[in-house]
Amino acid sequence: MLQSSITSFEDEGISHSLKEVIKNNQYVAGYCASLLYVMNGLAECVVITESLHRKHKTLLTQMCLSEAIPIFTSTDDTNKYIPPEIEVLTVVMQK
Repeated sequence: MLQSSITSFEDEGISHSLKEVIKNNQYVAGYCASLLYVMNGLAECVVITESLHRKHKTLLTQMCLSEAIPIFTSTDDTNKYIPPEIEVLTVVMQK
């Protein structure tokens, strides 16, 4: 999922330096991918892991709420709430 996201971002004219950061840093890649999906209305829902930094979690949550995008945490039983046909944008973060 992440690689296809990076490809689509490149198509949108993302700057070269940011592309390099995304390719070399999984944390930044996941977070940037999440923000771009939410901002462009491409996320049907977002799953946020507990390891996401608090300020990043707050911003992503606020953006999801403003766009009326459902938010789940990695501790939720997401299968209970999300139909299988919906592509879940999972935020995979590493400390």
